[in-house]
Amino acid sequence: MRAVAMVVLIVSGGGAFAQGPRAVTAPLSGVVRDVSGAVMQSVDVRVFDASDPVSETVTDARGAFRVDLPPGDYRIEVVAPAFEAYAADIALRLGAEPIEVVLELAPVGENLVVNATVEQLIADTSMSLLSTTLSGDELLGLPSTEEELAVYLMLLAGADTTGDLEEDILSNFTIDGFDDGRLPRLDQIQQIIIDPNSLSADGGGARIEIITRPGSDRWRRSIGFDFADEALNALTPGESRKEPRQTRDADVSVQGPLIPDFLEIDIEASTRVDERAGNSLRAVTPTESIFRGVVLPEREEQFAIEGDINLADGHTLHVQYEYERSRSENSGVGGFTLPERGADEGGSTWSIDVRHRTFGENHTNDFQFRVRRRHDRSVPINEGYAVDVAGSFNGGGGTERNIDRNTRYQAENRLRWERGEWRFQWGVETAYAKNSELFENNFNGTYEFASLHDYCLATGFDGTNCAETRRIVADARTDGDTPAYLDGRGREVAITGTPTTFTQASGNGLIRIDTVAFDTFFQIDRGFGERASLRMGLSYGATNHSVDFLRVNPTLNFQYRPFADTLISIGTQIDFRDFQDYERLMRYDGRSHLFERSVSAPSFPEPFAGEFTEVDADDASLWLLDPAYQSPYTARPQLSVNQDVPGGVRLALSFSWNLGVHQQRTRNVNAPYPGTPLPDELLALPRDERQDIVDRMRPFYPVVGNMYQIESTGRSIGRDLRFRIQPRRDLILSGLRVSGEIQYRYRSADDDNDFNNPYVRLWGPGRRQHQVQSRFRIRLPEDAAFGNAILRSLARATYAGTNFNFDFQANTGNLYSLRTGADLNGDQSTRDRPPGVARNTEVGPGRWNVDMTFTKEFYVGTAAGIEGEERASGERRGRRGRGPREGETRVRFQARVSNLLNHSQPRSYNGVLTSPLFGQPTGFSGGRTIRLSMNVDF
Repeated sequence: MRAVAMVVLIVSGGGAFAQGPRAVTAPLSGVVRDVSGAVMQSVDVRVFDASDPVSETVTDARGAFRVDLPPGDYRIEVVAPAFEAYAADIALRLGAEPIEVVLELAPVGENLVVNATVEQLIADTSMSLLSTTLSGDELLGLPSTEEELAVYLMLLAGADTTGDLEEDILSNFTIDGFDDGRLPRLDQIQQIIIDPNSLSADGGGARIEIITRPGSDRWRRSIGFDFADEALNALTPGESRKEPRQTRDADVSVQGPLIPDFLEIDIEASTRVDERAGNSLRAVTPTESIFRGVVLPEREEQFAIEGDINLADGHTLHVQYEYERSRSENSGVGGFTLPERGADEGGSTWSIDVRHRTFGENHTNDFQFRVRRRHDRSVPINEGYAVDVAGSFNGGGGTERNIDRNTRYQAENRLRWERGEWRFQWGVETAYAKNSELFENNFNGTYEFASLHDYCLATGFDGTNCAETRRIVADARTDGDTPAYLDGRGREVAITGTPTTFTQASGNGLIRIDTVAFDTFFQIDRGFGERASLRMGLSYGATNHSVDFLRVNPTLNFQYRPFADTLISIGTQIDFRDFQDYERLMRYDGRSHLFERSVSAPSFPEPFAGEFTEVDADDASLWLLDPAYQSPYTARPQLSVNQDVPGGVRLALSFSWNLGVHQQRTRNVNAPYPGTPLPDELLALPRDERQDIVDRMRPFYPVVGNMYQIESTGRSIGRDLRFRIQPRRDLILSGLRVSGEIQYRYRSADDDNDFNNPYVRLWGPGRRQHQVQSRFRIRLPEDAAFGNAILRSLARATYAGTNFNFDFQANTGNLYSLRTGADLNGDQSTRDRPPGVARNTEVGPGRWNVDMTFTKEFYVGTAAGIEGEERASGERRGRRGRGPREGETRVRFQARVSNLLNHSQPRSYNGVLTSPLFGQPTGFSGGRTIRLSMNVDF
């Protein structure tokens, strides 16, 4: 070898060599182009002497490269994402001419195309007929930056983007060992499985699964920070002040090979202190009118340690232990609910996961065993009776008090096998859970009042907001009339000073339930060349508490490509829903556990006023299961058309139905008949006499408790129409790279679930909404064309790794119903509508909003063996996303701005006719909010 000869020469020549002339070098130079003739920048060029690397560089903005080496025989390799690697033997001599390297496209996944002016991937995602598995050398063709990799894989899967990288990753990716909204580096990935079909037998939709590899080449560390403060935010419309709050999150991780090529460990620890803003508190109490922000302090600590073991070729073992502890305050506060009504919550969770994966040439098997233990508690801030005044305020003592302990053992196996045009998937999961819960909610009891006027009269007009009530009552008594006021629609309503209902639970709140669950699915995909594919699948799930065991969930989907740029997909899925209310039936059986009693028109502040307080079987409310109950199911047919048009733009149109049959409904089968508003002459009777008459109307009298029967008698239908325009390549505008999408969506739903009135079981609108959403991303140019080297370096440092994401959303308002706040028919439900008024007759406010995310990523330090001028020529850009090299630190800064334009956005309107806030917004979404974060990898 030439290297050996040089060693011999040094040893024999000694000082003469050292003092002689400098070694002679020759330039190895050239240019790299793609098949279209376009030059390619930031391409890796490596030179080897036999198997030993001797030099490495990247191409500049003109696609050129150059290294100076002693004359001799070398091997050159050129590597770029999405292209076949180029390799050639070179005999370098003095005066050698530059060479030209032409890179061919690599057959990775689906069709890949290259823009003639900018190196980038364009995925023919909508043309994908079968799932795609990428591994080995195929991963070298993927984009190197985290953002570009996420967008590219989502395009392949046909998944929607939210415009926010972290949210996209959390929503669409399944990544073992990564759960913080970040993608692993390419050198950490062993396999990527992309399933573009929205219909899947296991219940999921389009998704991307990333399987990481154990045994990285070096240790890596990461530190992350998140920060927010009310000083950075704008005032929420309507609120009197900005509540003092902060967010302080920190996380650290260390990852590396404990035993190289065999065992890799990952240790993570994080802490989160988040005084987050809840819904605005807008309420009217006897003493004040409130419109202010709510701070919901949360604190969380988390620790995790993971080990990845490379057992053998194609066999890996993943072991993970995770512990989490959390505490929160003011739970439930916001809207009409006052801080005095809140609860403090806390809990801890630990889990152990063991996962064994087997990889073959055309199969993947994943076995997982998990043990998880959870302990949660909720304690009210205040004791005493709770008071709910319809549409005005919820105060008094808190009603949430419970302690929950749950242990779950779960075993799961998933097998994926590919052969030619066939794809097979099979999965099975078994679980055993032990749950023990002490449930004492509403043991203190809750009063409900129809209006603030009634509450003011009952409490002796104590408060400035009761002055109007005092005047009305005084005038009526002077005239010998019944005091009354006008509701939100100008109707006269009597002021009674009597609560509508009093509800209280008692008894044994401790319950223990053991659950055994079983789920399995099988799916077959068959491709027919490049023209069509067929998917068929079945799934089944049940527990020991299931009501109906004879049911399976079928999936069928057919895709056809009539033209090269058109894909039509049609399919349907039937999904049976298992029975979920076994615990409720057991808890409120009216015999051995909890007893809940509701009293109409109770006395105040002592609800029973000397009557007996013991609750027996005839007085207690209980829950029942209809003997004719059947498993609810939903049929979901859907049709979609994807069309590529000139200019690299994709049009996607989809329409889906959701037809619900045997939907679960809850009906009070012991409600008083006839179920119409009680006549005035009956309401004028003394309370005890009136209550006795109403109770005798109940079908199961002398049982006077409410009997809530769970039935499967409901129907529902939903419609979802979506149209999306999405460029498949970045647009170059004045040197800026712009990408994004525009989407229009119309959703509607109808059902017969009329919980406001159990006697009216008619179809009615549940939702009507038009929505427009536009997301686009702007990346600044990294290769500014400045002649001055200092200005060029400054521009690169400013632009490189800088991008802006914008998300614009606009939608029409939701429908909502009018409520009287009173119990008109004696069934002890205060959600009655006015007589003759259908539900969802009112329309809430429309909304629009713009969010922005600014991201800046840069590198600090110099990687070993890489000269500064090579790095300035673009190496950083080519390496970003693959992680920093040895001796190099990557810094990622991000600012997330919600409600960028500080636009007022009402959440909804108050529909309670008896409320002083009727017809007004119940609150607003927050004003402009800024959240800062930084992540350092080294």
